Amino acid sequence: IKWAALKAHPQLGKPTHSVSHHEQRNLNVSIHEHCERYENHFGFPFVTFVNGRSTEEILGELKLRMENGKEEEELFAIRQ
Repeated sequence: IKWAALKAHPQLGKPTHSVSHHEQRNLNVSIHEHCERYENHFGFPFVTFVNGRSTEEILGELKLRMENGKEEEELFAIRQ
């Protein structure tokens, strides 16, 4: 069940009706581009808590997590 929820999570920075306007405003094109690379690399969307965090903080976490192995990142993402 958790894996299905992870795969269904909307990509950060990509417009969607399920993401609040405030959260969407706080994300930019750079985040979207990095999220696409992440999803292409791991096969599932980047998931993290975004409320109250800066774009730079989210981008830093995304770049750091790109260094994880696939199995390590799957476990980390599911725990999110």
